Amino acid sequence: GGQGAVIRSVEPETPAAAAGVEAGDLVVAADGAAIDGATGLIAAIRDLEPGDSTTITVVRDGERIDLMVTLAERPED
Repeated sequence: GGQGAVIRSVEPETPAAAAGVEAGDLVVAADGAAIDGATGLIAAIRDLEPGDSTTITVVRDGERIDLMVTLAERPED
């Protein structure tokens, strides 16, 4: 509950890792729109395509940081 989505882990060599996202970051906005939980984060990026970029705002150690993330295709399992 509450505002934001906590990042539990970041896989190496992913767009999130390349953008500087770290485990423990709290994502509070995507392209300036407030994020309310994990489902809000999913909704914010759901309609984006591989190669699209989005700015996410995270709170880390009490500081707001804007990170540019360029999406990639999900690898096949």
